Amino acid sequence: MTSANAIAKPTLKPAFSYKVDTSASYLVKGWFAPGQISLIFGASNVGKTFFCTDLAYHVYTGEVWNGCRVKQGKVLYIATEGHSCFDKRMEAIKRSRGVPQNVDEDDWLVLLHKINLHCSEAVAALDKLLEGHCFDLVIIDTLAMALGAGSENENTTYNAVLRHLSIFRKAGNTHVMLVHHPGKDQSRGARVHSSLQAAVDTEVLLKSEDGRVAVTVTKQRDHGREQKLFYALDEVVLGEDQEGDPITSCVVRFLEH
Repeated sequence: MTSANAIAKPTLKPAFSYKVDTSASYLVKGWFAPGQISLIFGASNVGKTFFCTDLAYHVYTGEVWNGCRVKQGKVLYIATEGHSCFDKRMEAIKRSRGVPQNVDEDDWLVLLHKINLHCSEAVAALDKLLEGHCFDLVIIDTLAMALGAGSENENTTYNAVLRHLSIFRKAGNTHVMLVHHPGKDQSRGARVHSSLQAAVDTEVLLKSEDGRVAVTVTKQRDHGREQKLFYALDEVVLGEDQEGDPITSCVVRFLEH
C-alpha cells in the first residue's frame, strides 16, 4: 500500500509527459506532506508525546515550526495511553505558548480513548464518531495501543491497520502520524513489521543524546535526510497539590545545536 491517492481507473501515459507540480502543498515544509504516513519513534520517556503535541499546536495555529513553514489545518490527536497526564500537558502548552485567539477551538480535537485499528467493527464505530470531520493531521499516540488483538510481528495485522487508516483520509490529503517505540536495535528502526515500514513515507527517530534529544530523519521518501534537530524539555509549573508540592509538566524547546 502506498500513501498516494488511489487511482480510480488505470491509465497509460508516456514517461516524459509527467510535469512537476510546483504548487504542491506541504503540512510542515521539508518534513511532513499531506496524504502521507509518518512514524515517530523513540524510547520511553524521550518525549514523544511532547514532541507531537508541540507539532500539533503549530499545525493548529499555522505558526512556523523551528524555522519551517507550516500549513494551518485541523488536527485530531488520539491519545491511546497516558490519559491521566494529558490535561497537564495541554495546560503546559497553554501557559508557555498561549491560547490562539483567531483559531476555532474545534480545529484541534482530542480523543482520549484506546482505539482498535485491527478490528473492522471497532474501526466502523470510530468512523461513525468522526463522521462530518475532516482533518489535515491525525496523530495516533501510540500505535502499539491501537493494535487491539493484533500482533506487532504479523504482516496481517499491519495490512489491516494500513487498510483501516483510510477512515482518516477520506479527502485524500490527511497526514497520519503514528507514534511508536524502537526495536531492541534502534539502528534497525521502529518495532514494526517490514510491511508498515515500507508503507511509511517519513520516519523520525527521537533519541537522547548528550543531555538533549536528537530528532533524526531515518527515512524520507520525497526529501533528503539532512534534517536533524535537537530539543530539550522545559519544566512548566502548573500549580500546587493539596500538600503544597508543585504540579508540573513539560514543553519542547528546540536548541540551536
